Amino acid sequence: SHFPSSTRSESEHLSLFMWLWTLLTLLTATATDEHVEQLHGLTLMQYHVQTTHIKTVGGSNISLGGINVTIEVQTGRGDYAQTETPIAITFKVGSAWTEKMTLCEKADLGELIKKSFVLDGWPRQVRISAEGTDAFAYERIVLRTGEHMVPVLSVTTGSLDYSNTSAHWVDGNEWAPDSNTYDVMEFPGAEVNRTANCTTKYDPRAWYFGYRTSPVGTQCIFGLDSRDEGWHCIYNDAKYGSLGWCYTATDRSSWGSCSDNCPLYGPFKVLEKRIKTMHSDMKGRWNEEMTAIKKAAAGTTVPNKSREATLSPASSPSGAPAPPPAGNATGNVTAGGKAAKNESFL
Repeated sequence: SHFPSSTRSESEHLSLFMWLWTLLTLLTATATDEHVEQLHGLTLMQYHVQTTHIKTVGGSNISLGGINVTIEVQTGRGDYAQTETPIAITFKVGSAWTEKMTLCEKADLGELIKKSFVLDGWPRQVRISAEGTDAFAYERIVLRTGEHMVPVLSVTTGSLDYSNTSAHWVDGNEWAPDSNTYDVMEFPGAEVNRTANCTTKYDPRAWYFGYRTSPVGTQCIFGLDSRDEGWHCIYNDAKYGSLGWCYTATDRSSWGSCSDNCPLYGPFKVLEKRIKTMHSDMKGRWNEEMTAIKKAAAGTTVPNKSREATLSPASSPSGAPAPPPAGNATGNVTAGGKAAKNESFL
């Protein structure tokens, strides 16, 4: 007997292909859902943010990127607060200012302007400049990275009225200043400026379906996931690297395992602090001992405070005889020994 021959039309093949593709998509989505808690953010549905890579001017050997910083500027609601001409933004990172970048081409009344930049470290100052002839008023300025928010300018700071000293107005050709510079508070994570040296390394565990693993030495970018707190790698129980992992693209399309150049965090940070404290204490004691040895070698008497405290007459028990006067130590011991011996024979 023979099995009946199976023939399928082109439409049937297409239907089968679509069914298999749908099944594969569902399986992928299920696998992704199972890994959301382990690898939050590395999902097949990526989000994109408006992010600009910038470089500093006047600095030396400064690499691109390290921390993702989002600036929020709330446009004023009063008369003429909107602008039809560009507004620029610059950051001071360390001792160098970044190049001038466009914050917005125009802004409407009450509009909240948001824009992200990848910086080499947490900025110390922010400068807003009017690049055209139209004035621009803003109520507040906020910087964000990860879940951290740092206020730069509050609505209650100074007056919102237009003037030549206003902290809330910039104007390219009129009475208000053409730019305003603001100090930025220190970032809550003290290690943030170490992120410029944080790069990826090779690790066979740094692989995930649908995502690109970055080459060794790629710069980590923080502030894209709430778990990195804007300045450190994500541990994930060392599933993707012994030191955790980081994103290497602002759209979170690439990532990698963190190298030992990255800042420590959590219990590792506590351990590092304890080791540094112990090292500092041991170094201090070592220096004291070496100083004592050098003075002894040079013939200088080095007082031993602990020994003096033990042998000092003042520390002797009440009524105890004072030590004998100095003399020929060997002779005294010998003579005393013989006298005691002779007395014993008497």
